[in-house]
Amino acid sequence: MLFEVDKYLYLIILREEEERCQKKLKNGQQIY
Repeated sequence: MLFEVDKYLYLIILREEEERCQKKLKNGQQIY
């Protein structure tokens, strides 16, 4: 049960990081 919750939160965090990177690219700031 706890493992499923952790995996769900992990996917949410990954998506937020991805959106954050895309916003930086839109602003013209290429940060690697």
